[in-house]
Amino acid sequence: MAYYGADERHPGWGMVLALIGVALLVGAVAGGVTGGLVAALIPRESASPTRVPREAARQTDAPVTTLRVTSEESAITETVAKVSPGVVTLIVQAARTDAAGRVFQETNIGSGVVIDPRGYIVTNQHVVENQRRITVRLQSGEERPGVLVGDDSPFTDIAVVRVQPEGLTVVPIGDSDALRLGQTVLAIGSPAFGSSPRDVRNDFNNTVTRGIVSGLHRRWPKDNAIMEDLIQTDAAVNHGNSGGALVNLAGELVGITTTVVRGTPSGLQVQGVTFAISSRTFKPLVDEIIRNGKVQRPYLGIQHQLITPELARQYGLPVQAGAYVVDVVPESPAAKAGIRPRDIIVRIDKMEIAEDMPYLNILAKLQPNTTVSIAFLRGGREMTADVTVGVR
Repeated sequence: MAYYGADERHPGWGMVLALIGVALLVGAVAGGVTGGLVAALIPRESASPTRVPREAARQTDAPVTTLRVTSEESAITETVAKVSPGVVTLIVQAARTDAAGRVFQETNIGSGVVIDPRGYIVTNQHVVENQRRITVRLQSGEERPGVLVGDDSPFTDIAVVRVQPEGLTVVPIGDSDALRLGQTVLAIGSPAFGSSPRDVRNDFNNTVTRGIVSGLHRRWPKDNAIMEDLIQTDAAVNHGNSGGALVNLAGELVGITTTVVRGTPSGLQVQGVTFAISSRTFKPLVDEIIRNGKVQRPYLGIQHQLITPELARQYGLPVQAGAYVVDVVPESPAAKAGIRPRDIIVRIDKMEIAEDMPYLNILAKLQPNTTVSIAFLRGGREMTADVTVGVR
C-alpha cells in the first residue's frame, strides 16, 4: 500500500471510489486465474504446505508464503529416523608403543553400525587397533562394554565388535553393486570435535551429512596395502566418523566409512573426497569373523617393508618396487622355502610387486595349500624358490 504525504495532491473522492471498484473486480478475476495456474503446477504427491498466519502477514505487509517438503527430503528424514539408532559411538582405550619402545595410553573415538540382532557391530580395524577396553555408546546415550570379535588386518580396515543385544536397532545391509554415480547417500557417525570423550556424548554423536556417489570401485593406499572396491562420496566426514554408516535412501547400509582425503603428498589441498568400504567387500568378511572369529587369509610368514622409489633412492636399493624382508617367522612357509631377512621379493606367482600392486594385495589373491614361485633378490642376484602357501 502507498501512503501519501500531506503536501501531495490526489484526485477527488468520487474518482477514487470508482477506481477502487474497478481494481477489486479485476483483482477477483485475475486471482481466480492465478489460483488455477498455481494449483495446476503443484504436484499431487507434494506434502501439504505450511502457511504463515495471515495475522503475521498483515503485520509485516508480506505476502503469504508456503514451505514445501520435497519427496527426496522426506526420504532423507525417514532414512535418518530408521538408521540413526543403529549407529553407535566407540570409545576405545588403547595402548600405543613408540619407536623408543615406550608405551602410551590413548583414547580413540570412532563409530560403528549394528548389523546383527545378536549384538554384532561392524567398524574399522584402525578404530579398535591395540584396544584394551571398548565402550559402545548408543544413540540414547546408554553405554555398554564391547568385545572385539576379530578383524581382517592387514588386508582390509574391517573389524567386528559385540555388545549385549537387548534393545538394539539393526541396520540392514544393502547391495553396493546397485549404486549409481550421482545417487544420494548419507553418512552417519560421531565426529570427535570435543576435547574429551564426554564432549562427544552431548554434542556431535550420530551426525548426519549428505552427499552423492562420486565414484565406484576406487583404490586408495593404506599402510602397506591398497584398499580396493571403495565407494567415493563427497559427504562431509571428520575424525571420529571412521567405522560409521554410508546408507542409501532406502535405509540400507552400502558402505563403512574408512578415510577422508585432506591433501596430496605434494601439499595440495583436497576437498570433498571420502572413501567407504563397499558392502560387497565387507559383508563376506563380517560373516566369516562372526562365524570363526577371524578371516582365513593366505600366509607366507614374513614381515616386510614396502619399497617405494623414495626408499630405493634413500638406501641405494637395486629396485624401485618390491617387498624388503625384515623378518621371517621360524617354521613358516617362507622359512621352509629358504627366504631370509634382507631378501627383496620382486615377484610372486608371475605377479610383479609394484607401487600400485603391493605385496599384500598379491598375497590376498593366492590360494592356501597351493605352491607358487617367488622371485627375490639376494646380494644383487635374482633367485627363485617354490613356496607352499599356508593359512593364517
